[in-house]
Amino acid sequence: MQTQLNDLLASGDSRAALEGLVTAYGDALTRFCAGLVGSTAEAEELVQDTLIAALSAMPTYRGASPRAWVFGIARNMAASHLRKRDRRRGLFARWQPPLADVRPHERSDARLVVERGLAALKPKQREAVLLRYQQGFDASEVGEILGISHAAARKRISVGVRSLRRALDADLADVADATTRTLTSSPHQAHAHDDTTSDQADLSAQQQLPTPSRVHAL
Repeated sequence: MQTQLNDLLASGDSRAALEGLVTAYGDALTRFCAGLVGSTAEAEELVQDTLIAALSAMPTYRGASPRAWVFGIARNMAASHLRKRDRRRGLFARWQPPLADVRPHERSDARLVVERGLAALKPKQREAVLLRYQQGFDASEVGEILGISHAAARKRISVGVRSLRRALDADLADVADATTRTLTSSPHQAHAHDDTTSDQADLSAQQQLPTPSRVHAL
């Protein structure tokens, strides 16, 4: 896919290249932007802006990784959006994901906790953590996208992960307390569902958090 997109971008066939970018990375770009700005609706607008900017920039494309290239554009779009939003609201440092965007049956408590933890990170840490763990870029690619050295990218990812774990501690404890209260309030159902609930909570949390082995691998 990368080679195909590279050829399309180099060929000057902008329409085909844009369609290729949408097919290959549209969903991933939406998840990435949503992680940065905390809103699916805003993320969808940012992806549209990203693709428009990519279309305009195609004549200057010079053979970098298409994936890193388009995610770099998305990151810049999101950073600009956040600066404007910060000026308007003056509240970004204390922002929490808008619950109006959340359908309870689609998002677990653990997922919401992780989203709040991400929102508590500094923007530079958040984008580094999302690029590394949500999108799977290695530290060199993260550095390329963010315009920093490989060593600086590794450090930013590491600091971001440590900050995220600290931010999650209190919220995860709150979720555990709430789960315990719910189970103990229904004694007849608690015994039947206790093991399943615990297993599901553990699995959900593991899916959301960077694993120690991946962190050490950086």
